[in-house]
Amino acid sequence: MRILEKILAIAALIALILKFSLVSGGDFIALWTMLILACLYYPLGFLFFNQIRLRDIFKKTSYKNVTAPRIIFAISTGIGLSAIVVGSLFKLLNFSGADEMLLSGLIVTTVVFVIALTLLLKNNDTNSKFILWRVGLIGGIGIFLLLTSELSIVKFQYRNHPNYVEAYTNYLADPRNEELYKKMELERNRIRLTGEEFKRFEESVNNKAHD
Repeated sequence: MRILEKILAIAALIALILKFSLVSGGDFIALWTMLILACLYYPLGFLFFNQIRLRDIFKKTSYKNVTAPRIIFAISTGIGLSAIVVGSLFKLLNFSGADEMLLSGLIVTTVVFVIALTLLLKNNDTNSKFILWRVGLIGGIGIFLLLTSELSIVKFQYRNHPNYVEAYTNYLADPRNEELYKKMELERNRIRLTGEEFKRFEESVNNKAHD
């Protein structure tokens, strides 16, 4: 499962590069790779964080040194990291509930980090080191995204398209304003569609407005 984790992490990184380069398909790849990564952490966390291979799930010998507290700890770690991964995905795709999910995941992983660090210092537990590395890295990303506003992400992604950034900023200031929403969608489609496609889109919008 470690290899799968690395593959998913690399794929997610490539997807984000595509997304912020405004290359088609970046959002789709990010969505699936990060969701699968979240599933790897939870519900498969009791295996992954006890370093038990999936093919050994039904072997009694795999659980020889795995106590009930370790299973609970592994599941808690998986829940926390999974929440951060999904919260990060929501934040990057501008879905609602991202900050709440990130915050809940960070609270859980903070507790996990303290316990894992204590076990590492006391018993030099290698499993705790395995958990600490992931909690530190993913937790750090979660903190960064929690402190980063949705508008900042949009400004960075569309840094070469000031008209869309302005339209998006105006819409955020008054999200109930239908005209501002239409203006934002118009500018967004101006970026994503080809010249001919945008012309047809603009004509359809004008026709609806006249009906």
